[in-house]
Amino acid sequence: MIVGITPRLQQMLQSFQVINDGKSLKEVKDLSSFKGSMRTTLIKYFDELKVNKKLKIKSCESLFNKNSKHLHTTSLVKYPVFDKGKNYAKIISKKIFKQRNRKASQKATLKRTLEIIKSLI
Repeated sequence: MIVGITPRLQQMLQSFQVINDGKSLKEVKDLSSFKGSMRTTLIKYFDELKVNKKLKIKSCESLFNKNSKHLHTTSLVKYPVFDKGKNYAKIISKKIFKQRNRKASQKATLKRTLEIIKSLI
């Protein structure tokens, strides 16, 4: 299970596009969840931790399409939230990581989270 804060504009727009293309709600979730750089980062870390080997899949990239049965994604806040046209999650992140190097802090937090997940597998 991966829990985000709230979907961002990119995920919302992707969801609208997938719906307009006549896809199922499951396909909407698979194609839109953590869309963008966060998904790329998650896939990279999961593959580095060899989660793909445990699941007997080539790459964790497939968790967001054909192997989505192995992954549940959700958000603390179900719908996208914006403040003055900006992604609310981004505003929160900036406030949280204001005093630190944001990229290093996010990487360290994600790495700690992945270590916990690895210990549970």
